[in-house]
Amino acid sequence: MGHIANPGLEIKGRTMGRKTGALSITLMLLVVAWAAAAQGVKDPGVRGGPAGAGGPLPGLTSAELAFFQAGLATFLEVEAVKDGLGPLTPEERSALARRAAVARWRKRRAKPKRRRS
Repeated sequence: MGHIANPGLEIKGRTMGRKTGALSITLMLLVVAWAAAAQGVKDPGVRGGPAGAGGPLPGLTSAELAFFQAGLATFLEVEAVKDGLGPLTPEERSALARRAAVARWRKRRAKPKRRRS
């Protein structure tokens, strides 16, 4: 006959392993929290004044700075619908075609039919 394991011991063993893992994680979190408190880490809150984003990084080469300036100009350019919104994907084209077909169908249905006398 084969070895018969005690189901109660297996479950107890897994439960103990889980408890040990949970305890280890809890202790690690406490150590991290204690270290942060010991260093005096504090949220400074909302900054006053203008935002410091949007400009080039310091130390760029002249080529990188020119590339940044060109990208910034393109980003700040205001686009209008008459300028075009770019190419349509096949899904967008078929959606537009379906909408146009539905609009034609509704227009035909809305017209009263004339009876011949």
